[in-house]
Amino acid sequence: MQDYEIYSLDLALMVAGAKYRGDFEKRLKKTIKEIQQNGRIILFIDEIHTLLGAGSSNAGSLDAANMLKPLLTDGSLKCLGATTFEEYRSVFEKDKAFNRRFSIVNVEEPSKEACYLILKKIAPLYEEHHQVRYDESVFKACVDLTSYYMHDKFLPDKAIELLDEVGSRKKINPKKVKKSALMMCKKRLH
Repeated sequence: MQDYEIYSLDLALMVAGAKYRGDFEKRLKKTIKEIQQNGRIILFIDEIHTLLGAGSSNAGSLDAANMLKPLLTDGSLKCLGATTFEEYRSVFEKDKAFNRRFSIVNVEEPSKEACYLILKKIAPLYEEHHQVRYDESVFKACVDLTSYYMHDKFLPDKAIELLDEVGSRKKINPKKVKKSALMMCKKRLH
């Protein structure tokens, strides 16, 4: 995988912009053709269970999953997908032919230490976007505070979300942030 690039497919965007029957199929085919021509791209589909039924009409059986099956079988398309266990069981598992083309890899929530490093690595993107600078202590605070207070989401997503919100608030109202973004982390969660 070292020589490969990973491209994310926004299935909702492809479906949303399709006005006429066949528009979605044309868009998907064009995207797949570009990926195949490159030869060094892995397609990532978040919420992969949504492929089943995407772009199909009630009368037809041609959906995104059926369009991809032959390409996955012959190896001309490399694909990674993410879904929850519940969605996998209720949707993905029902199409046995599509299901056979994938292997399950359980991805556990990373440790706090790993999340701290993830935030440190992606911080420059958020600093540039929000035109702010994050103090080192902010990364640890975002991980620790979201782990303690936010139980409906998982790391690193919840810590990244807080880091983004802290940068956004600081950019919008820099005078209210007196000492550091760390105060914003604490304020956001109390």
